[in-house]
Amino acid sequence: MIFGKQENMFFLTKQIKFTKFAKKKTKSLFFSSIKPSQNHYNSEYLNRENFDLIYEKIKDARREKDAPVDYFGSEACVEQGGGKEAENFQRLIALIISVQNRDKSTAEAMDKMKKNGLSLEQINEMDEESIKNMIGNVNYKNKKAKFIKQAASIIKNKYDSVIPTKLEELLEFPGIGYKIAVLYLNDTLQDNIGIGVDTHVHRIANRLGWVNTKEDRNKTRTELESFIPKEKWRELNGLLVGFGQQICLPIQPKCHSCPLKFLCPIPK
Repeated sequence: MIFGKQENMFFLTKQIKFTKFAKKKTKSLFFSSIKPSQNHYNSEYLNRENFDLIYEKIKDARREKDAPVDYFGSEACVEQGGGKEAENFQRLIALIISVQNRDKSTAEAMDKMKKNGLSLEQINEMDEESIKNMIGNVNYKNKKAKFIKQAASIIKNKYDSVIPTKLEELLEFPGIGYKIAVLYLNDTLQDNIGIGVDTHVHRIANRLGWVNTKEDRNKTRTELESFIPKEKWRELNGLLVGFGQQICLPIQPKCHSCPLKFLCPIPK
């Protein structure tokens, strides 16, 4: 059957519309093929049923411990052999400096402080300007110098030069929030006091669908602590930070080489 020009244009328009609909429908079917429990963009659904498997794969990926956090993280900055209280003080100072700061920059600041003498007594004898000059170009150095000076004074005058080991007492220190407090106590006491949530932990927990908390890191912490076994709390931060530095990057994550590529709910 031969159609006129108008009829041919009508059928051509219909064909184009159908093609666009088919493409849209195919895309829709692809995303709907992800099980609801894997869709972490909807707070109604979470991806926790494979937590143990995912956790073990992350541990295996981190077995070499060769990420920046392993070489330059706050725990790596502690000078061993100076005595328990001296080590604890350095650990606390490193954590204060590390907030919103790169690990290598934190390590450089700590090295400079240790060369100039990093002890409770020496910090108490310094003024804020001297501390600021020692910590160099770390982010928010003015505030951090003030927090370091205040922490040293409180430890000496209120706690008889011994850093408190109760969470609620540490949280009273200026500049010390939940993350710093629990990371300090987890390492100092070798215990599982809580989960320290930084940018890497927050990002990866949301990507994997363990939580759906958008920008609320405190909610990320409470959600993670609600279902992750307590014996894993202490090691979780280091595992995810290193994993986030090497594989699950903030921008252009290495999904092609990720050991979780068949478990991660984010479509590749």
